[in-house]
Amino acid sequence: MKSINLLSGVIALLVVQGLVQSVLSSDYFSVTEIDLVWPSEMNRPVERCRLNPPTPIFYLDLKAVAQVLERQRPTAEVESVRRILPNRLMAVMVPKRPIAQVRVSGGYAPVDEGGRTLMPPQAAPWPHLPILFLDGSRSGFSSACRLLQGMGLEQSIAGHPVNSIRCRGDDLFLFLDSGLEIRFNSDRLEPGWARLAQLLGQKPELLNEAKYIDLRFGDPVIGGGKAPLSFRRTLRLRSGQAP
Repeated sequence: MKSINLLSGVIALLVVQGLVQSVLSSDYFSVTEIDLVWPSEMNRPVERCRLNPPTPIFYLDLKAVAQVLERQRPTAEVESVRRILPNRLMAVMVPKRPIAQVRVSGGYAPVDEGGRTLMPPQAAPWPHLPILFLDGSRSGFSSACRLLQGMGLEQSIAGHPVNSIRCRGDDLFLFLDSGLEIRFNSDRLEPGWARLAQLLGQKPELLNEAKYIDLRFGDPVIGGGKAPLSFRRTLRLRSGQAP
């Protein structure tokens, strides 16, 4: 008797599971389109992306959906993907922030930190976006991106925006809007930043007075109206010691 009851319970469970499976797989829950929603400040209408083949909403891998959307739209990131019953899928999209612009096909194209072109090139440079002049090496681009990331969203040094960066081998030449040139070595960016912070902390007016600051060596070299001085020699003269 117990075995019959157990068998009946198993059969009933299988029947229920079959019914649930049938309901969840019905066309009522089948997703055919994904709504792509952009930030309100972009004033961009909702886009609809076809899902082929249509898939039951409960069986969709949301992470996989996000990865596919980002491959199809390399200029944007997927902030989130949500299920909206019974058969809608909504992806919140965020445009990637350009980190700089490069010369492409005779124009200027914004690029992200991965080197992907975010918009078609235009004839004139994009305003308020540093220009990268590359020597063709991938390492130069990566180093320039690291340099810009170290400045934060403003991409400036003490309020002076970056106009451009030239990459030549392992050397990076950064130009501010004031005309100041700051020279870095790509293998020693962090020590270079530390030396620059120390230097500007003691003499912030250098950003307006100097022609260049070379941070590629053990002691920074400052070039201005007079002959270049090393940072160490400058400190000695300031402290009253003999040079």
